[in-house]
Amino acid sequence: MSQLHNVLVRALAGCGRRATPLVVAVLLGLGTVGASVVPADAATKSPTGLAASATGPTTLKVSWKSVSGAPKYRVQYSRSSSMSGASYKRFSGTSGTITGLTAGTTYYVKVRVITTKGVNLSPYSAAVKTSTSAAPAAPAGGSDQLRLGTFNVKCFNCQGDNPNERSWWDRRGDVVSDVKSQRLDVLGVQEASQAWLPAAKGGKGQDLSQFEDLRNRLGGSWKLTNTNRNNCVNAKTPTRCSAKDQGASKGTRILFDSSRVTLVSQGSKLLPSPEDDRYMAWAIFRQASTGKKFFFATAHLEPNKDWKLHVDEATALVKEVAKRNPDHLPTFITGDMNAHKNTLNPSGQRENPVAKVVVNGYGYVDPLGNASGSTTDTPGATVERRINTPLSSYNDFQREPSPDYFGRRPNGTYIDYIFTSKKVRVLEWENVAHLNAAHDYVGKQASDHNLQRATVVLP
Repeated sequence: MSQLHNVLVRALAGCGRRATPLVVAVLLGLGTVGASVVPADAATKSPTGLAASATGPTTLKVSWKSVSGAPKYRVQYSRSSSMSGASYKRFSGTSGTITGLTAGTTYYVKVRVITTKGVNLSPYSAAVKTSTSAAPAAPAGGSDQLRLGTFNVKCFNCQGDNPNERSWWDRRGDVVSDVKSQRLDVLGVQEASQAWLPAAKGGKGQDLSQFEDLRNRLGGSWKLTNTNRNNCVNAKTPTRCSAKDQGASKGTRILFDSSRVTLVSQGSKLLPSPEDDRYMAWAIFRQASTGKKFFFATAHLEPNKDWKLHVDEATALVKEVAKRNPDHLPTFITGDMNAHKNTLNPSGQRENPVAKVVVNGYGYVDPLGNASGSTTDTPGATVERRINTPLSSYNDFQREPSPDYFGRRPNGTYIDYIFTSKKVRVLEWENVAHLNAAHDYVGKQASDHNLQRATVVLP
């Protein structure tokens, strides 16, 4: 008796690359062999019964009927019916949630069967059209909206040798332009040096720091929460310093638009930092339009690969926030944390040491849902509208984003953060960058980090 068998065959293309697998249907029996070649993904039928529906402004629930023996499934989703610029997510079961989407937007969804290693076993199903829910209406006139930012502006006296890098004197106008374009209420900055700034590149020092220069150039109603340069009796210079807590925080500073928010109190905290003094600056503000108070902190953690040190610094940071915020005001923890979702813990696993403490340990929220090891998932994301979030927050003065995740992932790799307390509504997040249609940078960057801006509503 003859029997029909399916045999998986994979050819190698040039340079050893794997080509598309084929299934060879082989008829065995009594010395005769018959064979026909069909695509591998025709060996298993496509899933049926695909359904997709909104569960919120940025999430969809998807489900389909089980395919017998299916190891896993891959869901493809796109804003285009042609599935151009599609994103993908794998599921072990026959239902799940897609996160990190845009509110009030039409999506097309397909599903197919794959192996546990991601090899296609079936064609995609027919596309299902659905839409995410519209975002709740913003407060009338935007009067309740609060616009917050964090920006590592790079210190004037630590210029590197990157061919695209410019001096502070050449790029400070662009820093100011980026900040003004975002109409911020409060801004946390890092690396705005407290050292005396020469009047011109290569010139002699003058009685002005980089953070004061930035404040002056922002002009208008912009102010610093603390203008002291050093924690010395004579705060202007560290020379022959007689120690005194002046609330200074080196280049980590908070600026605010005094026409929109009022400063209530402020201070700083020295964090564990064996190689260099690392500070958190904090302030309590009152929003002029609502009268509501909120707590804002910004920090710059050690730029090394010591995972445990980052845990210690983040722990000291959140403990100081708790100490200075006994009324549990709505809180924002911002800054350059020098750790990201692909940072490896001592066991070699991807685990962001800062998120481990701030989000997992103390219950703050990452609005982007950029969790440790995540790619297409955005667990816990609260942001309702995203602008340029597939970019990474650190650009290294490069002309092209690396890697380019546009159309593939909702989030890039971030070392710059705006964490929020729970119940804060995050209307929008923008990774501020000047891009062309191909998502390449236009012109030269203002700093080696992109300004991050979040528009929120206080509870």
